[in-house]
Order: sequence, then structure tokens, then C-alpha cells
Amino acid sequence: MNKQQMLLLAIVIWELLWKGPALWKAAQRKEKNWFIFMLILNTVGVLPMVYFLIKKYKKTKTNKNDSIVETKIVDIDEIKQ
Repeated sequence: MNKQQMLLLAIVIWELLWKGPALWKAAQRKEKNWFIFMLILNTVGVLPMVYFLIKKYKKTKTNKNDSIVETKIVDIDEIKQ
């Protein structure tokens, strides 16, 4: 393998490591627009990173053992308030 092929392979692996989990979360959350944009656009992981930064989990309820019973997905603007 030459340097160009190694670089391409590294970029593909990087993209898959970010895109796979982001697509999975977007599908679970039924966020169709995010899913489509991330599926179509190859942004070398930038769009999935933005998605994870914008969407956050916020713990809403815990049981006696302090384990999470319910989580709520909120936009980052809601967390700041």
C-alpha cells in the first residue's frame, strides 16, 4: 500500500467510526432529516460530530440505586437554560 491508499483507508475508518454511531442514534430518535444528511454527505466525520454536540442526553429520573430510569434527549440550548 502506498501513502495515498493508507490515507484513504484512514479517512474511511475515521468516517465510519463517527458516522455509524451517529446514524444509529438518529434512527433510534426518529430524526429523519439528520439521518438522511449524514447518510448522503461524506464530511469526514464533521457532520456526525456536530450532531453529537447538538444533541445531548439529560438525566431526568433515577431510582434508589442512582441508575438512570428515564433519559430525555434535549438540544444543547435547553441545557444552557
